[in-house]
Amino acid sequence: MGRCCSYTRIFLEALRRENLHFPHPPRGKYYLVDAGYPQMKGYLGPNKDQEFKPYDDDEDKLPSDDEEENATQDVCEERHPNLEMDKERDSIATLLMLRR
Repeated sequence: MGRCCSYTRIFLEALRRENLHFPHPPRGKYYLVDAGYPQMKGYLGPNKDQEFKPYDDDEDKLPSDDEEENATQDVCEERHPNLEMDKERDSIATLLMLRR
């Protein structure tokens, strides 16, 4: 089974089990999910019928050097929370596997 399928199974199981207290989006809001996750109320993935068109060929839409430098700095600062999310995901996955 591919990694994407495993993540999807863990995600759906976490949603199903109320005792895990998985965070759901507030009513009328949604969380963005990756293309591999199912489309469902409150969770919005990309439209599979629409082709992604990068901005690389349009100079007006590319960030300036200053914006790019700030974005790089932001990504570095965001790595720490991503590690926390990885640990949280692994913790949920472990709980799900142990309760089978």
